[in-house]
Amino acid sequence: PCWLNQKTFTCHRAYESVVGRLVSLLMAGSVEVTAHMMSGRAVFGPAAVDRSAAVAELTAAIAKELDQPPLAVQLLLGEQVLPPEDNLSQVEGDATSITVVVNELVGKYEVLTQKFIEKKPGGGSFVLTLKGERALSAKVVARKKEILEKLQLDTVPGDVDAWLTVLLSSIGFSNEFFDFDPDKLEASDGLLYFSQGGASPCNYYFVDVKGDFASRAQLDDDQGAAVGAVWCAPVYGDVVVVCSKSPCADDWRKMSAGDFDEDLTVDFPLTCATKSLQEFFEHWMKTGNAPMICEMMET
Repeated sequence: PCWLNQKTFTCHRAYESVVGRLVSLLMAGSVEVTAHMMSGRAVFGPAAVDRSAAVAELTAAIAKELDQPPLAVQLLLGEQVLPPEDNLSQVEGDATSITVVVNELVGKYEVLTQKFIEKKPGGGSFVLTLKGERALSAKVVARKKEILEKLQLDTVPGDVDAWLTVLLSSIGFSNEFFDFDPDKLEASDGLLYFSQGGASPCNYYFVDVKGDFASRAQLDDDQGAAVGAVWCAPVYGDVVVVCSKSPCADDWRKMSAGDFDEDLTVDFPLTCATKSLQEFFEHWMKTGNAPMICEMMET
């Protein structure tokens, strides 16, 4: 009967699928992996690892041994970085030695960011919108390179670089005053824009990557002259539409002086909110609001 033929065909296909998977695994085999730090200290293995296993899995296992978040750990095969989305199929021979590189600043800031997200400061108004990366993906590396080009810099200070890695890899979050989306992180003229939240006014938060924003924008707030300082600018009007880009220091100078565009008004003095992103998130967890929001609500 036709139903029997169909059942037989279905079982045969399922059998083929299982056998195919087993053959694939047997052909892939395993490789004996030993991982060591740059200093030569062994931190993992020797252990047999399936060649088809994702590098992200191996990274997570090594990160656990080091008590670090996976985002802070990179694996090198020779001089080549192993992307977490790849597997170990490119490893030749039955055994290999992998070098482990740990960015302790990334680990520190990743832990802080995860605590911040878990706490959801601000209560019900705090909304999570995206799924964050669990390891330093090729996408994040490419985005960092793109942002450096927009900043017109070859490199950034280690503190800022670590935060850039964490922000690009982390989950999106927002409330009525703040809106962070790692896919919308922008940069211009040495300024890293990480939030554009609120309707009227719209609160722009950006990082002064070079530490010279106050002088370039001709502001009186010389206390804000610090590499990695976070600035807040509440603006009526769409800055990006009027400027056709993320504003540069001179755009902010003109807006603060009131001679840029009648459609743009800085509602509150352009102010250095905190000396660093670490201080920014710690302040938010402590008070329940992003820095400067309390001050604006009281005026």
